[in-house]
Amino acid sequence: MSAIAATDEPASRELVYSKTFIPELEGWRGAAIILLLLGHFGPHKLFPFGRLGVEFFFVLSGRLMAQILFVDAMPLRSFYVRRISRVFPALWLFAATCLLTNLLLGETDVKPMDFVHAVTFTINYTHTDSSLDHIWSLCVEEHAYVLLSVVAALHRKFGFNVAAVLGLLAAACIANGAMQTWWLGLDYSSVYWRTDTRAASILLSAALFLHLRSSRFNGWALVATVALGLVLNFSAYVPDPIKYSVGTLCLAVGVAGATSMPAIVGTLLTNRAITLFGLWSYSVYIWQQPFALKEPRAISWLLAAVSLGVISYYCFERPSRNFLNSKFS
Repeated sequence: MSAIAATDEPASRELVYSKTFIPELEGWRGAAIILLLLGHFGPHKLFPFGRLGVEFFFVLSGRLMAQILFVDAMPLRSFYVRRISRVFPALWLFAATCLLTNLLLGETDVKPMDFVHAVTFTINYTHTDSSLDHIWSLCVEEHAYVLLSVVAALHRKFGFNVAAVLGLLAAACIANGAMQTWWLGLDYSSVYWRTDTRAASILLSAALFLHLRSSRFNGWALVATVALGLVLNFSAYVPDPIKYSVGTLCLAVGVAGATSMPAIVGTLLTNRAITLFGLWSYSVYIWQQPFALKEPRAISWLLAAVSLGVISYYCFERPSRNFLNSKFS
């Protein structure tokens, strides 16, 4: 499958970056949010769909940021404007709504400091145990983007093997996670919600894409590699440090070669329903958490979460992003 070139940013598409729109990657994002919803709203927690969905998001982010910052060399000012316009408005609206709702109803799920930690991207180190806790994954992404932008600035000034540098940074994060899990005995959320460990997923994917981007892929070998990554992430017998190193590596190979997947997989990834979920994914992810915490789990909560996310996307996220990009890019 070849990429579809785009000379400008269509307002109706979310997964547009630089000069290239790749529908398979929007399908990958759609698969990520669907996996996460299965994990959060499914009738049982036998399979870690939620964790897998987040990992899909992370490796996709690494691949896209590598394209933007190191292949297309987007100016850093434009990079930051687009990241801020993409993330901040919807996040602030959601966090403020949760805080005000709790204050008006006299509930204690979201406290003022929870709001502060969410909008300052520090909640992945505070573990507030609230409806804002899922912002931890956004914290990891935003922190990783800042790190990648610093590496990009240094690379443009001095020139070096950026794939090797990102690979070394990813290895340091992986080693840190292994030490905290195996030596200190900490649990999943205490280790893998933190940027100093989980940024490995984004950095590893970025490094791998830069290293392999000129390579030719065998489609079915890619499918087998992704399948191995799924098995490693699904198995309860695989330790977390292996899931977020070898398992992540397998998924990163899949996203790096997404356009080389067999036709049947490419058709699935570019299916309109899947790509629509990719389009809505950020708003849906933001708004689903309060509904996911409802007990008992019910299809009605899932429908409410998706519906609110879609409304948020069309009525707030996309308009605010387009406005900010037009003013400051």
